[in-house]
Amino acid sequence: MCAIISFDHATSKKLAGCTNMQKEAILRDCREFIRHGNPYKYPPVGGLCCVAVRSVPFHNMVCIVKLLKQEELKEHDREKVRTLQYHCDSAFEQPHLVGNNYA
Repeated sequence: MCAIISFDHATSKKLAGCTNMQKEAILRDCREFIRHGNPYKYPPVGGLCCVAVRSVPFHNMVCIVKLLKQEELKEHDREKVRTLQYHCDSAFEQPHLVGNNYA
């Protein structure tokens, strides 16, 4: 039997938080992937956009969406922002989504 005791309890709210600085990095580094309209472009897993996504705890793009202001929502598609967490998960890399290279 093993027990772990911590005096600094982590809450899900603490773990899932994000900052305005992280939001600004997402808007800057992912702008070509999160604009409204078509075509839907997927960011390369090793690119700047995905680096910014992975800097957010648990890749929590829902948190980033909640930080978006009305004027930012006019330019950026909240659903595209939200799905960045899946497209940038290096463990879930899918070559067919980021180019014409088939594995």
